[in-house]
Amino acid sequence: MVSKTYKNIPHQASMYISTVMVSKQTKKMKNWKAAGPDQVHAFWLKELTSLHSRLASQMQEVIAGDIPE
Repeated sequence: MVSKTYKNIPHQASMYISTVMVSKQTKKMKNWKAAGPDQVHAFWLKELTSLHSRLASQMQEVIAGDIPE
C-alpha cells in the first residue's frame, strides 16, 4: 500500500561526504553549543581539524549502511 503511494517519487542520488564538507559545516556551528548527547562543543570540532577526515569517513559508512560500533 505504501509502495504504491510513493512509487512515483524518485530515489535520492548517492551522496559522498568529504572532509571539505565537514569543515564547511563545522564552521557554521556556534562555538560553545553542544549539538548531541556527547556534549562535545562545536569549538572543539572546529579546532581539531585532524578529526574532519575521520568524521567524514564515518558519516559515509553510516550512509552506506555500515554502522560502526
